Amino acid sequence: MTHSQTWYGLNVILSAMIAAVSLVVSEIAMQYFQVPPLVVAVIGNFTGGVILVLMAAHSGQQVFPRDGRTWRGVLAVAVFIYTLAYLCSFSAIGDIGSGKTALLGQLETLFAVLLAVIFLGERLTPRRIVAALILMVGAVLINFDLKLLQLQFGWGELLALLAPLFVAGGIVISKPFLDVTDARVITGLGLTIGSLFLIPVAAMLVPAFSIVLVAVPVIMFAGIMRGLSWFIYNRGLRHIGVSLSAILFISFGFFTVFLQLVLGHFFPVLGLQIPSNLPAALFGAGLIAIGILVLKSKRQK
Repeated sequence: MTHSQTWYGLNVILSAMIAAVSLVVSEIAMQYFQVPPLVVAVIGNFTGGVILVLMAAHSGQQVFPRDGRTWRGVLAVAVFIYTLAYLCSFSAIGDIGSGKTALLGQLETLFAVLLAVIFLGERLTPRRIVAALILMVGAVLINFDLKLLQLQFGWGELLALLAPLFVAGGIVISKPFLDVTDARVITGLGLTIGSLFLIPVAAMLVPAFSIVLVAVPVIMFAGIMRGLSWFIYNRGLRHIGVSLSAILFISFGFFTVFLQLVLGHFFPVLGLQIPSNLPAALFGAGLIAIGILVLKSKRQK
């Protein structure tokens, strides 16, 4: 990798670290404060999106696109990533559980790479293919559970596969617009509009509930971290492409497990769901680290 590629690759890895913080904090809101997942998604996404839009406006950027083509791109990202993917993922969790949904969700990288090759003409070198395989095996091991080794495929499994496909599609769609538009604008508007699309769905699907007041700033913090993660990811995506960005971002699983282990050890009352097969998870994390080293090799082009 060139110096520039290495720098923006590190941006994507940093976005994975911040995304891990966002996910674990969101899990705390759902497990400890018992806030429904869709409510966490709506409040968090809206907060993160508004913050990014305000940041872009403060720096003098044109917040609202002037041409219809860019607006169509923003709406497509909002619909694919921040609405459909969330709906499929949460529906799948209700049907087949978070473990199997997360395991199938790791296919996002595979989908993103395939879509980038098909629609964006990106090239996959042999070394990058090997690195992708190592990273995906590591991600599978992090989510590995003997109970999931059942040959079942129903509506829940289909939704769990559609969620990463929608995310990958949204990432591929956003790439051309990131080349000419500030990443904060695309990310911020996508998060905000996506959260607005989710409000009527949450109103229909979520039963009446009460929310502890202290949970609101926790959810908002998770949303800010989510928005920051997407902004940094999109900045890296603009320079190193969809395939490499998607492959590097799979390190997100490593950081999530690590943060869960640390917080779960010192604050067990939070109710974080540590991977049931910890040795396999740690081995998978090691494979992810090896895959990143392969990608950062000087021989990588």
